[in-house]
This record gives sequence, structure tokens and C-alpha cells, in this order.
Amino acid sequence: MHAERETMAAALMCATLANRSVHVAHVSLAEELQLIRAAKMQGLNVTCEVAPHHLFLSTVSSFLD
Repeated sequence: MHAERETMAAALMCATLANRSVHVAHVSLAEELQLIRAAKMQGLNVTCEVAPHHLFLSTVSSFLD
């Protein structure tokens, strides 16, 4: 799935209720990682990935200032 912020929580809840594993693509926010980590700690089989350029968004903006 590709979900962000509020939809991330809803998607993880649906996966929990359906007892299904889920993979989250293009995670870009720390809060999304926190939700994924919490879901994993609750026993949900969830994996995720990031888009490499997202790792440098805050670094790039500091160069532009």
C-alpha cells in the first residue's frame, strides 16, 4: 500500500482487523515509521520501504537556505 498520515493508521487498522500482512511503500515521515513500529510491536506482519531521495529532503532544503 501507499498511505500517508491518517490513511496510514486506517490501513494498518484494516490489516489488523483482517489479520493480513501489509507492505507500505515510500514511507517519508517519521510519524509513519512510528505507526509502523507500533503495529509491529502489536504483532502485525508489516514491512516498509523508503524512496531513497526522501532520506535527503531535509538535507537538501538546508543547502537551499
